[in-house]
Amino acid sequence: MPRVLTAATAFPIRQPILAALGDSLFAQGFTSSADFTNNRPLGPCWGPALLGQRIRLPYANNFAVSGQKWADVVATQIPALLAAQAAGAGITHAIIHCGFNDFNVTAQATVKTQTAAAWALLKNAGLQVIQTICLPRTVASWSATYMKLRDDYNQWLRDYAAANGVVLLDPFGAIADPANANGDPLAVAVQSDGIHPAQLGAYPVGVAIQRYFNQFPLPDFARPTSRGDVYDATSNPRGNLITNGLMSGTGGTNTGTGASGSVADNWQNRVLSGTLTAVGSLVARTDPEAAGWWQQVVLSATTAASYRLSPDAAISGQVAGDIVIGEVDINVTGATKLLYAQLNVFDNGGASGEGSIAFKDPGLPGLYMPAAYQVRVRTEPFRITTGNVDVPFRIELGFDAGGGATIQVGAASLRKVIAQ
Repeated sequence: MPRVLTAATAFPIRQPILAALGDSLFAQGFTSSADFTNNRPLGPCWGPALLGQRIRLPYANNFAVSGQKWADVVATQIPALLAAQAAGAGITHAIIHCGFNDFNVTAQATVKTQTAAAWALLKNAGLQVIQTICLPRTVASWSATYMKLRDDYNQWLRDYAAANGVVLLDPFGAIADPANANGDPLAVAVQSDGIHPAQLGAYPVGVAIQRYFNQFPLPDFARPTSRGDVYDATSNPRGNLITNGLMSGTGGTNTGTGASGSVADNWQNRVLSGTLTAVGSLVARTDPEAAGWWQQVVLSATTAASYRLSPDAAISGQVAGDIVIGEVDINVTGATKLLYAQLNVFDNGGASGEGSIAFKDPGLPGLYMPAAYQVRVRTEPFRITTGNVDVPFRIELGFDAGGGATIQVGAASLRKVIAQ
């Protein structure tokens, strides 16, 4: 009998599923909404994308709460996780950042005891615990005494975690300023409060997650393998709703002043706003993960500007009630003053269900995206609510004046999730 699908239970492949616990460094900007376009300087959010979607971190699996301590993790967050697990969440790994709110109010020995208690609860539930080192923050946001307590706690984690079957993520050295006598973070890696990471502070956490989970196989749920793999309601209902996900041909269009060059069939290279040049070309893919071509675009902004690459016609084939997942490979190199790079897939005009994956700066001057990174971004499953024929699939970037980047986009797909 076909199983009943909901947007929460629709994902069709087995892979590690994470849950986040702890304080605001994991809670801030990571919501239970399907709208993923807000502030995202958050390490765990980089993990799935950097790993080519080897792992999942669903929105509903964020149990971290700003301002909370280890006692709260034990008393409320872990019970909430276990309740979700009992309801079928399928969580395999729990990733934690906590301690910032403890050192000024909780005895150091108690912090360590509560840490070990939380680990034991999670391990007894059959979960692999992934502990993140307490990340750098400025002494001005705290005090020299609390910094020393943090450093002592971090060393205890380094000594204690592995011996107790806990995976330790330790990107501290990639975030701290080696020239700063207090051990403050690099100025570009932290927001103006001195506490919460900017993207250049969150990215090293994602890289640490990537190093651990690289041992897991790469899933291929939605990656297109041929241009002929397209949706057909009768013969191929799981086919790609995007006509040319492999970026073949050069028959696409340029739109807006500054857009030029070669564009893949059925795609549009578009300058949305500002003074920006966007020069397209097609580059054959040589990586083993996917066939086809990269749609490459060299972007250079004279003023603040925004850009979009998208199919040049409305996507059709979906109806109200369908559950869909969008995916795309994005490579970024040579980025300067890059504010955001995101995939937006949404039910145009619908009251709910937007699937959008965004990596954005925190909206503060001088804090930008990494200069180079390679990701495969995937939306969470979401249900079409209106039946509107137009379901946009958009790769969008934004720059401050003087910014630019070279992007490569490939292996784009939008597929229905069909009951087994």
